[in-house]
Amino acid sequence: MLQAMRTAAHTQGRKRIPRRAGRWAAVALLPVIISSCNWAVYHGSTGSSGIDLSGASFTSAHQSWVSPTLGGKLYGEPLVLGSQVFVATEADTVVSLSGSTGQPLWTTKV
Repeated sequence: MLQAMRTAAHTQGRKRIPRRAGRWAAVALLPVIISSCNWAVYHGSTGSSGIDLSGASFTSAHQSWVSPTLGGKLYGEPLVLGSQVFVATEADTVVSLSGSTGQPLWTTKV
């Protein structure tokens, strides 16, 4: 009964297109849809290489500055916002450092 109602709804006022045809159309369009995305698979390629072939290049990482002693060890990752670097120490101190020189801009205990 339910199948008859579905068929009637699909055919009412228009020509019925078999569901298989719709599925095949979706499968046929899949390469077009995937090729327009830059995130289609894990690590950006079917080989999961993680290599970005877009042409962007970066210089090697190098140390720009060393901060002064901050009153405790750092166990978390620094947070970069604009031109400031924020760090928290094990002594419950939050320090804002200049991103260009590494010199403290302000310090507060939490």
